[in-house]
Amino acid sequence: MINNEINIDRLIIASNKDEDFIRSMLNLFIDRTPGIVNEMKEACKKKDHLRTVKLAHQLKPSVDMMGNDRLRELLLNIYEITKGESNCKKSLELIDTLSIQTNIVIDLIKEKLKQQKLT
Repeated sequence: MINNEINIDRLIIASNKDEDFIRSMLNLFIDRTPGIVNEMKEACKKKDHLRTVKLAHQLKPSVDMMGNDRLRELLLNIYEITKGESNCKKSLELIDTLSIQTNIVIDLIKEKLKQQKLT
C-alpha cells in the first residue's frame, strides 16, 4: 500500500510556525533520508543488524515529523524485524519498499516547498 500524503502539522507545532525552520527541516529530510535508507540496505545485506536498527532509530524522528503513516509503519516494521535478527530477506524487502515510499514522500515535500506559505 502506498500513501501519497504528508502532514507536517507536528513540524509546524514544534517550530512554533517558524517558516525558515520548517523549510530547513524539510530540506534536511530530502538531503539526508535517501542516504540513510541506502546505508540501512547495505548494513542489512551485510547482516549488520545492530547498524540497521540504529539507522532505523535515527530516521524515526524525522519520519514522524513528515506525517506519512506508511513510511512510519515501514520503519517500525524494519526496526522490529531486524532487531530480532530473524528475517534478513524480509528486512531487505521492507527496506526496498521504504526506499520507494521515501521517494514518494520526498516528491510530496518538494511540492510542498513550492508553496509560498507552509503554515
